[in-house]
Amino acid sequence: MPRASGLPEDTFWMVVDDEDGVPCVRLAGDFDLAAMSRLRTVLRPLLAAAEPGRVTIDLDAVELVETISAGFLAREQAAAHARGVGLELRGAAGIARRLLALAGARLPA
Repeated sequence: MPRASGLPEDTFWMVVDDEDGVPCVRLAGDFDLAAMSRLRTVLRPLLAAAEPGRVTIDLDAVELVETISAGFLAREQAAAHARGVGLELRGAAGIARRLLALAGARLPA
């Protein structure tokens, strides 16, 4: 759906689902600096409420990950782990997966 005044369509989407009691944040589109800010406002309360427990971020539909956003996910994962909360990053492929790995994120095999 086009936006008013000729603004481009949103290139990032986020949905929070429940998978058998585990919050799952599904991301789609371009995970850039603006998207990172949007995710932060959703993710931090989920991580705080999940202690102890886990939260999943599904990156299967992400087309682009900026380096700073990859670093953010790796830092959030490490901080959650330090508090005893699992933060699973799943579905990343290609360059997005490589950037996350370089940033220090723990990814499933």
